[in-house]
Amino acid sequence: MLAGLRSASALVCAGLLFLAVLAVVRRRRPVALALPLAFAGVVVLQTVLLNVLSPFRGVRPGWIAGLDLCAIALCLAWARADARQPIGRFLHAELRALAWALRPRGELWLIVPLVGVLAAVAIIYPPTNWDSMTYHMARVAHWMEMRSVAYYPTSIDRQNLMGPGAEYLILALQSIGRTDRWANCVQLAAWILGVVALGPLLRLAGLPPRFARLGQVFVAVLPMSVLQATSTQNDVVASLMGLAVVIATIPFLRGRWRLADLVLLILSLCAAFLVKATALLVTGPFVLVAAVRSVLGLVRGERSWRSALVAASVGAAIVLVVLGPDFTRKLRDTGSVLGARPEIFGKADPTKARLFNSVAALCASSPWPEQTVVLTAKLGQAVLGEAPPLFSDGVFHLHEDYSGEPVQTGVMLVVIPCVLAWSLRRSARRRALALIPILGWVSFHYMVRNQPWLTRLQLPIFVLAPLAWAPLAVRPLRRVGYALLVVATAVALVYGYRAALHNETRPATMAMLHGVDRATLYYASRNWDTALHGNVVRKMAERSCPRLGLFIGADSYDYPLTWGAIQRGFHVRHYRVPSSWPCLIFSDDGLPPDPPGRRLISLGGGMWVPR
Repeated sequence: MLAGLRSASALVCAGLLFLAVLAVVRRRRPVALALPLAFAGVVVLQTVLLNVLSPFRGVRPGWIAGLDLCAIALCLAWARADARQPIGRFLHAELRALAWALRPRGELWLIVPLVGVLAAVAIIYPPTNWDSMTYHMARVAHWMEMRSVAYYPTSIDRQNLMGPGAEYLILALQSIGRTDRWANCVQLAAWILGVVALGPLLRLAGLPPRFARLGQVFVAVLPMSVLQATSTQNDVVASLMGLAVVIATIPFLRGRWRLADLVLLILSLCAAFLVKATALLVTGPFVLVAAVRSVLGLVRGERSWRSALVAASVGAAIVLVVLGPDFTRKLRDTGSVLGARPEIFGKADPTKARLFNSVAALCASSPWPEQTVVLTAKLGQAVLGEAPPLFSDGVFHLHEDYSGEPVQTGVMLVVIPCVLAWSLRRSARRRALALIPILGWVSFHYMVRNQPWLTRLQLPIFVLAPLAWAPLAVRPLRRVGYALLVVATAVALVYGYRAALHNETRPATMAMLHGVDRATLYYASRNWDTALHGNVVRKMAERSCPRLGLFIGADSYDYPLTWGAIQRGFHVRHYRVPSSWPCLIFSDDGLPPDPPGRRLISLGGGMWVPR
């Protein structure tokens, strides 16, 4: 009973926090366009609160819930004062507006069953995928153990260096609820909000309502998006942050922005960086266009230099408060605020290879992978003098790390020539919106190397891809364009449902969802660790040993063992240097170092005890 109340209170607290931030954000925007901005605001708010609590080891359920409730009260008081309504009427109006924005209409009814399938899978299945076990969820467990989000000694450097924004939300839910039952729902919520927000954004790009609704369905059934919507990875959240950045820049393209608009843009950029900086690579060209437009307005006298100085000071202060702790940790650990990663091109890599990478990356999602690889290899030989690394084995592979976007890529290849011709005669705002997917593709692949799991990093590009459909909605092409998109969306819809039902790690079949031990499902991708980790927890209980040290490899399944031990009242830390702290050490990476003044005795099964 108590566990159920904790779990429900975590979900209610998260919902109220989002509603409160949404009430503040939507003062000057339609609700649907305010949804990504509100989600970005929640990411930033949790980041600040957790970084405030960490130096005092205050990342505990009571403190997190208490500060969240204070934030909810402040946001509601601010929004209510602006609306000048009694609190009851104000909350009723906010809930009605949110319900109105989330209601399905027209073609969106086609994805309502998909929402039900994904919701069931997200709630019933625990986190299962490899990245979640090694670092996404593992660091959530270690943050709870340490009561801090500061860096900690670990053999899995991704636990420290990768963007923590989405995991901060999971940490709040899991800490308050004392369960990971809602961990998958962070990505699921981002998937739903992204689909809802895309409709009005497509309307701003010049698409008629029926085209916009097709675009929403098209993005909702992206294979990678569907597969990740029930996981604890962060690419769907990163895509929502990309949408937030695009929406926040619209006032700047129009040349009519206020300080509040700048604050929202800075907060969206900070949230995108915290979740996954790849979202900034995709939206970077668009932000640059908005910045140039604002500078030109300043030069023309549309704004005063004094207001620009105030805006710059406010923006710098927000970045310092929100990103300062993360920048400091990365600088101290890697010497770079971005964190050194092998997936990113280095300064020494030639420009020609970086530009050609945009062509090579098509192989990962091409509807005709074998033929595309052959042609790209020949082209690479001619341009670069050698065939670049090409990956096409995962195009039709229904896995959240490897699945391609064949239907969406095929449509983009058809649309790109139309965009380049059409955009020359349109307004700056519509031209910029239509060119986002193309420029984002080039800027993204100029920085990110081609790699087997590239398609999940590309997800923000494909989410924004329907912005390039505007040329198909002009009079000469409208009927043909609509017919093409209807056929493509129908094919994508079938493939998207197939991805939801046949996810390799979380298949949506009643045989898998019924009667299976939740603890066993953690090991769906690596079942040989099940018995090994179970023996470690049993041995700790037998020996009355409360402190477990982990001497494990860079790709080890950290989370199931750590979270299982924490739930049983044990303490867990990574054992990287000799220490007298653990009374039992588990190793899957060879012989651990002896503790000071003692030596280790093997118990078998990778377990060691000091003597």
